Amino acid sequence: MNIITDAIQTTIGSLLKEHQQIKKELDLLQSLMEEKNFPSQELLKFLNNLKTLTLSGHHEKEEKILLKWMIDQNPNADGAIISKIKKDHQELDAIVQRILERSEGLEDELTNFLQLYREHIDLEENFIFLIAKGILAASECEYH
Repeated sequence: MNIITDAIQTTIGSLLKEHQQIKKELDLLQSLMEEKNFPSQELLKFLNNLKTLTLSGHHEKEEKILLKWMIDQNPNADGAIISKIKKDHQELDAIVQRILERSEGLEDELTNFLQLYREHIDLEENFIFLIAKGILAASECEYH
């Protein structure tokens, strides 16, 4: 392996760990939604922290490191799925922003957010990360 493939391998591992944390946070958000005093200040504070600490940095790492590297490896490959991932990031960020800006009608937005984010993680883990690992494996063969 070379330094770039090592860095990508490390990035994939880091993103997978972050996905595990995000899944836990989505489950917690779901349980906060089910409380009687919905929407609570605790829920909105939690969602703001999720947006600030997790989503922004996580999405940026995916786009600026992993997806950029994948496109650099083969600009024509997997463009549709990469575009979908980026569009999901924008949509997820927009949903969170809408939720944080209002106090009514949040249940549908939160439900949409939870569903979209869970589907998004599945798409990344079952396609993007596997494609990236395949590119890594192919590049390793080239070096041997």
